[in-house]
Amino acid sequence: MSRWITEKAMQTYKEAIAIDPQNRRSHFSLGMTLALSKQYREAVYHLNRVKELGPESETERAKYPISYHKLSFSALAICYERLDGSGKAMSVLEELISCYPDDIEAKKAS
Repeated sequence: MSRWITEKAMQTYKEAIAIDPQNRRSHFSLGMTLALSKQYREAVYHLNRVKELGPESETERAKYPISYHKLSFSALAICYERLDGSGKAMSVLEELISCYPDDIEAKKAS
């Protein structure tokens, strides 16, 4: 992705977050764009925000087939691993399993 497109995407996500600070999709997308740009510390903030907002409601799950909440754990773990390789990555994956104990994909991620 070109730098201009990446910067434009990040600006668009930031504008969406300014309008709706609880927009999981925008926080997740900004976090992932930052992570892909190797701006891991900034990515962690937005991915943590998705995690803090909690699981999607029934209405949100009907609207979007993706759980940004669930995906935020794996993305966070990768960012923490890239930052310092600390045990934080493992604790995030353990939290993923705790939140989604019946999800086989969550167990595979750890």
